[in-house]
Amino acid sequence: MTNLVKTEFGYYRADPVPSDAELHDWYSKKYYSSVHPEMYRKENAEEREWLARECRWAAEDLLRLRPEARTSGLLDIGCGPAYLMAEMHRRGFAVTGIDPDPGAAAHYNPDVAGAVSAGSWQDIVNEPGPSYDWINLSGVLEHVRDPSQTVESLKQRLAPGGVVRISVPNDFNVFQKAIQANGLAKDQYWVNPPEHLSYFSLESLTRLVEFHGFELLYSHGDFPIDMFLLMGRDYTRTPEVGEQCHFERMRFEAALEDETLRKIYAELPKLGIGRTLTIYISVA
Repeated sequence: MTNLVKTEFGYYRADPVPSDAELHDWYSKKYYSSVHPEMYRKENAEEREWLARECRWAAEDLLRLRPEARTSGLLDIGCGPAYLMAEMHRRGFAVTGIDPDPGAAAHYNPDVAGAVSAGSWQDIVNEPGPSYDWINLSGVLEHVRDPSQTVESLKQRLAPGGVVRISVPNDFNVFQKAIQANGLAKDQYWVNPPEHLSYFSLESLTRLVEFHGFELLYSHGDFPIDMFLLMGRDYTRTPEVGEQCHFERMRFEAALEDETLRKIYAELPKLGIGRTLTIYISVA
């Protein structure tokens, strides 16, 4: 079992934390398209619409909380395939992205690929540059060596009144605990360093951002995919089962109106369920 320590904010962190060099070596072998071009599979129309819907929601939330661009628009740190950048670009806003592998954006959203630079969050927040109305970190904070330093550094690039969107896995949630108690999946299947180094809940993530002078504006969860494990469908040992569960999740969501689904997902963080946790914050 991986050794974890509980931080002062209540989230769990892998111990020891790998060095920057070790992480770069691991990611270059696992993720980068220059090493593994086959990782960029072509999604079918159903999955593309599912991804587009998620990005529409994210854009709507960012614009609801800060309705107009006053500075340099959106900064997407760890933008990956750049779906949110493409959505904000279609709405007429300036976009900037940074990712260790810009190949993902070039493959999926070539219209904004020119706005994506190769690098990490340190390369942009610790250097002089413009401020942004919106900053997005989706699937980033769980990967970095020091989440506290990362959150603090965001203030250097956030415009006054700007909004930060952070999305992380919702770990050690109530479904996961029930799954472990009943032996329905691999032990702590969600713990997987060096890929994920930190493991958050709504409470611990809120404590972290509030310590750095941010206030929570809004939060929501997403589909509790762990639910399939409670039903005996162990995708942690059989990848084919995981793919089936993913497509069933998409079809469930497609059957519901946006307003209904968003109301449901807004309640999930309070209940401690949902596989992913998303918060929107601004400087208090």
